[in-house]
Amino acid sequence: MSNPAVIKLQSGRIGKSKIWLDDNFGESIHIHIDDNRVDLTVEEFRQLYDDLCVSLTKLVDVDGFDVSQIDPVFLSVMLWPYLPHLTGYSIETVNLGELYAPYHSYIYRLKNSKGYKALKTGIEIKEKRRNSQLLNQTESQRMNDILKSIKENGYPHKCHYIVVYGNDNIIRDGQHRASCLYYLYGNIDVPILRLKFDNYKSPDISNLCWYNMMTFVKKRMVWSISFVVKFKMLTYSVVRFFLKRFKFAKGIVPGKLSLEMDETMKAMFLSK
Repeated sequence: MSNPAVIKLQSGRIGKSKIWLDDNFGESIHIHIDDNRVDLTVEEFRQLYDDLCVSLTKLVDVDGFDVSQIDPVFLSVMLWPYLPHLTGYSIETVNLGELYAPYHSYIYRLKNSKGYKALKTGIEIKEKRRNSQLLNQTESQRMNDILKSIKENGYPHKCHYIVVYGNDNIIRDGQHRASCLYYLYGNIDVPILRLKFDNYKSPDISNLCWYNMMTFVKKRMVWSISFVVKFKMLTYSVVRFFLKRFKFAKGIVPGKLSLEMDETMKAMFLSK
């Protein structure tokens, strides 16, 4: 059968190797590792995923923990670097009003989260596509699909719980699910999955307003420092260009600055 279309499902790197997955409509799933390619049918690909989940569960070696109960997108995008540090997990019941939703480094109570407000007001969420979304799926479409799924299948569906880390109630996976549950049922108690790591330190959000204000200040400081560094580099490049072009400095020959002048310019424009 000819190949009518190819869709890149995912791409990334493991060490120095480049890896990407292609969905070949009418043929198979292609797994590319650098210059090598493995062809699998859809059923074989699903079996490979199940086998990898079994292997990961054995490698993590935490009693009762099962990788297959973790959302695969969350596992691939956010969780996998922390799995070697996992020390325990538990299924607990938490009130939705006690959950917090992170958004671009800021943290909000669930009732003030962007997802819940979008559901409540009916305003479309305008945001660039994220890795956690399906192909050609907008943020609003994802929210509506999850809302429909909860109405039809309940929560948790396929053991995919809202996930939190350590001793805090900041949602690490499942903001859409939490927002939909809060929109449908209000402040109810729901089961969540709590993961515990040996290297995780919970952020201090006892004063949420202060935390978000300090986050804002830090982000602006980083932006300012980055701008100053880039401006210095640009100024250095412009001055160096004119020195080369018009030969204003002693020791400059066409197409080349003297080593002494080069070091002087770096000291002048790159010093803190």
